[in-house]
Amino acid sequence: MTTHSQSGVLRWSTRQVLVVVRLLWFVVLGGVIGTIRRRQFHWTTTGFALVGVGLGLSALWRILETVYDTNPGLIIPYAVLGWFGTWSVVVFAQGLKLSKIPVWESYLMLLVTTGLTYWWLGMDPVAGSVSVDGLAEWRQTTARGPRVFGSLWDRLLTISALGGWIVSIFSGSIAMMLRTRSTGMQARSSFEWFVTRRHVQGAQSFLSMTSIVAVLGVALGVGSLIAINGVMTGYQLDVQEKILETNAHLVIQKYGTDFIEFDQVIESLSDIPAIKAQAPFAFSEAMIGRDGKGQGVLVKGVSPDDGIKVTSVGDHICVEYRANESVGRGQGNLAERLLSIDGVAKAVVGIELARSLNLEIGELVTVTTPVGIAGARGNAPKAMRFRVGGVFYSGMHEFDARLLYVELQSAQSLFGMGDAVHGVEIKVTDPDEVTALSAKVLETLDGFPYRTSDWRQLNHGIFSALAVQKVVMFLVLTFIVIVAAFNIASVLFMGVVERSEEIGILRAMGASTIQIMKVFVFEGWLVGGLGTLIGLLFGLVSAWGLERLELRIAAEVYMIDTMRVVVKWEELCIVVVAAVVICHLATIFPALRASRQSPVEALREA
Repeated sequence: MTTHSQSGVLRWSTRQVLVVVRLLWFVVLGGVIGTIRRRQFHWTTTGFALVGVGLGLSALWRILETVYDTNPGLIIPYAVLGWFGTWSVVVFAQGLKLSKIPVWESYLMLLVTTGLTYWWLGMDPVAGSVSVDGLAEWRQTTARGPRVFGSLWDRLLTISALGGWIVSIFSGSIAMMLRTRSTGMQARSSFEWFVTRRHVQGAQSFLSMTSIVAVLGVALGVGSLIAINGVMTGYQLDVQEKILETNAHLVIQKYGTDFIEFDQVIESLSDIPAIKAQAPFAFSEAMIGRDGKGQGVLVKGVSPDDGIKVTSVGDHICVEYRANESVGRGQGNLAERLLSIDGVAKAVVGIELARSLNLEIGELVTVTTPVGIAGARGNAPKAMRFRVGGVFYSGMHEFDARLLYVELQSAQSLFGMGDAVHGVEIKVTDPDEVTALSAKVLETLDGFPYRTSDWRQLNHGIFSALAVQKVVMFLVLTFIVIVAAFNIASVLFMGVVERSEEIGILRAMGASTIQIMKVFVFEGWLVGGLGTLIGLLFGLVSAWGLERLELRIAAEVYMIDTMRVVVKWEELCIVVVAAVVICHLATIFPALRASRQSPVEALREA
C-alpha cells in the first residue's frame, strides 16, 4: 500500500472517529447546549413542567408508601406506570404549548429530576422520622431506594430515565401533531389521511422490498416477544403454583430453639378469617442412606392430620409406585402413610429421590442428622430408621429429589428437639395478600420473639431470577423491533427524496409543516401497524402451538419437566404498545425533515 493510500485511510478513519465523538457529545450535553446557544430553549415552559413533574412524583411516592405497607409486589408496576405516566402528561402539555417536540427541554428535565431522585432515594432517612412499629429500626437505618425497590434500585432508576425520555418524545410528538396550525389545535386529519392513501395506492416505493422487510421485521419481533413472554410467564406461574402446593403460604418462627407454645399460637390466630389452616412443623437437613448409598435430603416433620390441610402433599401421593416405572397420582391418606404400625416410623419420599436410591414401598432406610448427641465419644450424629410408606410427585424437581416427609414426633426425636417445633405454617385464602396478613399475624402475637416469612420471601431467589430473566429477554427481543424500525425510517427517507416535488406543491398550496409531517408519520404507522398486527397473530398462534406440543424439558435444570405457555392480556398490551411506540419514533425524524423542506427548494430540485 502506498504512503498516499495509507494517509487517505488514516484521514478517513480519523473523520469517522470524530463523527462518533461529536455524536456522543451531542447526545450527552451538546444538544442541550446548542439549543440554549441558539436561543431555542424555552425556559418558562420547562420551569412549569419541572414543577408539574415534582408534584406528580411526590404524589406517586405517597401512593408507593401505601402500597408498600399492603402489597409490596405491586411496588415496581406502580412505580413504572407512575413515572412514565407523569412524564407523558407533563411533556404532552408542554408540546401543546410549544407546538413542537420538546426534545432537549425534556432531556434536561430528566437529567435534573433523575439526579434529585437518585439523591433522595439514596439518602439515609432521619432517625425517628418513621412511626414506631415492628420494622421501625430497619426503616430508620435503610435508605428509601433499597428499602422500597430492592438492591437494584439505582439500575431501575437509570433504565426508567432512559425510558422516560423515549416516552417524552413520543408524547411530545403526539401533542405536536394535534396542532394543525401554530395558532390553534385540530385533532381531525382527513386531509393528511387522504394524501397518505393516495401515496400508498399509487406509489410503488411503499410496496418495495424495503417496506416488506420492515413489515416482516416488526412482525417477527412482535411475534417473538409474545411467544417468549408466554413461555416465561407460563414457566413462572408453573413454578409458583408448585411452590404454593408444596409449601405453606406463611410461616411463623421464633427466635431461639424453645418454640413449645405452638398450640397457644395456633389458638390465638384461629379467629383470623383469612387463615384457612395451621399446622406445626420441624424442618432440617439430613442424610438418607440405603445399601451403602447416601444422599442429602430435607426432612420435614408434619402432623399427619393437620399437615395435609396446609399443603397439597396428599394430592400428590402416588397411588401405585414401583421403582423405575411410571406412577399414578391421586388423593392419598397422609396419616396412613406416616404413622407407624410395627414400631418403625414411616417416611414419604419424593419420586426422584426414590428412583435415585431405587427404593420400593416398605423398604427400610436410615436417616442421619448432623445434630450431635452427647456421649462417651463426644458429639455423634443422630440416626433413625424409617420405612418408606409412600412416594409423592409434585412436579418440582427440587422437591421430588430432596424432600422427605416424616411424622412430627419422629422428626422431633431425630432432631433432638424434645417438645419444640421449628415453626407453624399457615395456609391463607389469598396468597397474593399474604404480606398484609403477615403484619396482622405479628400484631396479634405482639411481635418479638416471633417472626414471619411469606412464600415470596422464602423463595425470593427463584422469583428474582425469573423476573430478571424475563426482563432481559424482553429487552433483547425488543431490538428486533428496533432494527425493523430503522427499516421503516429508511422507507420514509426514500419517500421524502422521491416526493420532493409533491411536498413543494403541497406547501405552495398552503399545507402547513405539521400537515406534511403527519402525512409521513401516517405512512410509517401503516407499515408499523401492519407489522404489529401480523406479529400479534403470529405470536398468538405460536404460543397456542407450543402449549399444545407439551414439550418436555430437563427438570434437573429448569425445576419442572414440561414447558407451559400462558399469554396474559396485560403483557400482550405491553408488547403491542412497545411496538407502536418504537415504530412511531422511527417516523419522527424523516417526517420532520420532509416538513422542513422549502417549497422553492423542493420544486427546484424536482
